[in-house]
Amino acid sequence: TLLGVPEMTVRTEQNQEGTGETFTASDIAIGLSYGRAITDRFSLGGTVKLVQQRIWNSTASGVAVDVGTQFRTGFWGGLTIGASVTN
Repeated sequence: TLLGVPEMTVRTEQNQEGTGETFTASDIAIGLSYGRAITDRFSLGGTVKLVQQRIWNSTASGVAVDVGTQFRTGFWGGLTIGASVTN
């Protein structure tokens, strides 16, 4: 996933029309996912992501984990219940 912001003008309280400087901002997340059926009715999956954010002269990065599960109940014509925890 990638989000980029076009070049913008740096503005301050004293220079509301701009300082003559510009900056950009961007976010990127790259993930690797894996899922598996544990039984014929129960499945688990997860994703590990590398996340990086950048704005002007600052950069931050980290690792995030998402997990999810799915259970086929067999009620009401095949009701499936799912849950996920995302970061």
